[in-house]
Amino acid sequence: MNPVAPVSHHWLDSTHISFGVVTGGLAGRRWRAEASAFNGREPDESRGDFDLGPLDSFSGRLTLRPRDALELQISAGRLESAEQDFAGGARYDITRVTASAVYTQGRVAATLAWGTNAERGQHTHAGLAEATVTLARVHALFGRAELNSKPSHSLHIHEQPGAILTVGKLQGGYVRYAHTTHAFQLGFGGSVSAGLVPPSIQPNYGGVGFGIGVFTVIKPSH
Repeated sequence: MNPVAPVSHHWLDSTHISFGVVTGGLAGRRWRAEASAFNGREPDESRGDFDLGPLDSFSGRLTLRPRDALELQISAGRLESAEQDFAGGARYDITRVTASAVYTQGRVAATLAWGTNAERGQHTHAGLAEATVTLARVHALFGRAELNSKPSHSLHIHEQPGAILTVGKLQGGYVRYAHTTHAFQLGFGGSVSAGLVPPSIQPNYGGVGFGIGVFTVIKPSH
């Protein structure tokens, strides 16, 4: 139960909002194969309209479930004109590959994930490990550790053009759910985190970045 997006989400998730997706797949009892064509271009900053475009990007995913508690996946995609450094700047393509393992058993859920991006002649990587443990149905503890290599331009470090910089983040949190017999269950939670950056850019980011978050959860009670 962690509502905060990982700092490595652009290495692990699909893409930005896409105005146009076509997906097909095949599935068996322990496997699933999928393929998609979509518009990979990032929308503009006006979020109230539709940025329609051709289905110029593609992706595929293979999911295996060797045991009821374990699910493995590997996926890859080619995103056409996906990103730009600043408004009006030139767009560039990204090739993304991800792999993950998700374990869910009883009151324990854990994920290991890895992703890599190839863009403008550079390869960068991200790794993530996270877990949630539910205690007595009303208490939940969660934690996450990340390590991510990022191009300097994505960190707005213009003094080191073309550099690959490794950053990390540690996060932990707690959720307290209310006892209920109704259709929904209410919970209140909080988290603390520490963002880690290399010494060369600590003057830009101020060293270790500490964070605090509070949130509310509403979920089906069953």
